[in-house]
Amino acid sequence: MDKKVSPLRFKDYVSIRNDFVLKKDDEQIIIYPLDFIESKFIVLNPFTGFVLSLIDGTRKFAEIKADYQTYFPDCGQELEDVLADLDDMVRKNATQSGIGKEGLFDQSNQPIMHSCRYDPREFVVSAERFKQRSQDLRSRKRLKSPICVMAFFTDQCQTNCIYCYAHRKREPEMTLENWKKIIRQMSDLDIKLISLDGGDVIARKDGIDFLEELVKAELLFLLSTKGRFTKEHVSRLMDAGFQNKVRYIGERKVQLSVDAWDDEKVKLITGNAAFKDNITETFDNFINVGIQPKIKGVLTPLNVDQMYKIVEFFYPRGARRFQFVKYTRSFFRHQDGFFMDEKSIEQAKIQLHKICSRYPGIDISEDLDQMDIGGNGPQDQKKQMWASRSGCGGGWSMLGIAPNGRAILCEQMKQEEEFYVGDLNSQSIMEVWNGKAMTDFIYPERTKFKNTICEDCDEFELCHWEKGYCYRNAYFSYGTVYDAPPNCYRQTKLGLRLG
Repeated sequence: MDKKVSPLRFKDYVSIRNDFVLKKDDEQIIIYPLDFIESKFIVLNPFTGFVLSLIDGTRKFAEIKADYQTYFPDCGQELEDVLADLDDMVRKNATQSGIGKEGLFDQSNQPIMHSCRYDPREFVVSAERFKQRSQDLRSRKRLKSPICVMAFFTDQCQTNCIYCYAHRKREPEMTLENWKKIIRQMSDLDIKLISLDGGDVIARKDGIDFLEELVKAELLFLLSTKGRFTKEHVSRLMDAGFQNKVRYIGERKVQLSVDAWDDEKVKLITGNAAFKDNITETFDNFINVGIQPKIKGVLTPLNVDQMYKIVEFFYPRGARRFQFVKYTRSFFRHQDGFFMDEKSIEQAKIQLHKICSRYPGIDISEDLDQMDIGGNGPQDQKKQMWASRSGCGGGWSMLGIAPNGRAILCEQMKQEEEFYVGDLNSQSIMEVWNGKAMTDFIYPERTKFKNTICEDCDEFELCHWEKGYCYRNAYFSYGTVYDAPPNCYRQTKLGLRLG
């Protein structure tokens, strides 16, 4: 194997890129990307974690290396090699949004003034305690506190889409005052990421107040909407600091969901005849303050002919980023007819070619060639996909909060008593995180899987506690969370088609 080359120049100032967070997680140190879509992290050994805390942008690499040699005279490993290995790992584990593709480090011939700095004294970890934790399957992949919160502020929407992915459960929702308390707890826990799930925040009367609180707390999030944001709404977000970058680099972005543009199809899909006027107003109001929303559409055979028309309308108004994705199963409003068939995919590709030919500078992404991950394919394919699955972050690195304030772990599970793992109306984030309801759910007893392939599986603990399994897919396929999901390569029962 070729020796990795250090990405760092000896005479340059060096810092950890601000889109990565170095954090002490009790008896281990982690580093994770500022990405509210992928909740992933890398566990560092105590030695590497401490070394990273020395890199703060105010000193040249040569000075850092001199300290390294003083602290670790008998290490036997050059600093360049330590950092090259880590940089290589980060690049190989880059997020879908691209964080990590450029590596872990920034460097300059001048001090990097806006780098995030760490106190090395806070990153001293017991090697023995780290070893004990890393050998414990139950604890080595579970963080002592979450790094991301999934916030289901409301189940309300200004549309009523035929394929809606949200549960849309009608019941009293947690007050804004309680949400403010949770936001303060997030700040105390140094949680920087929040994912806005469920319904459309702006559909609730105090939705703009909630968004203001998130911005003021310097939380990073994607604002995805099908709703109407007035000039006043957008102005309030700007005044709160929406455009201020989190850690000097993380940008809050706006995404508008647009699935159709012909009047008849708009009404059919969204159930709202005023949708076009509302979403156009929202788009223009954000464009006018210098924010360029991305336009995203979900493709079904019903609206596949709308791709070009959507781009044709929004491109002249300033849109440059578009994304079209195939419909995947909605567990609450589903029809098999929403799945894209071969004819529809070919039709979409023809429109995609037409778009790219007409608008050569456009930034457009799609998943037309992505295969179904439902698990009903060939065995060797299932095994490969199962081994490379990303795992579940719910209860391990992230926490969900339903509109009623109850704690949940998956954005698509039913909001029902048996799936709640705490109550943020009466408990703190950490009380929920360490509570019995939480641990009972994420560490299920093998006996609960009686008469399933999990019951006697020799990979049970490794599967459930190392990577996690998708209990959502198990539940909707077989009516219970205590079964292997259909994409498990050992599962013999057919499951639901997902896409």
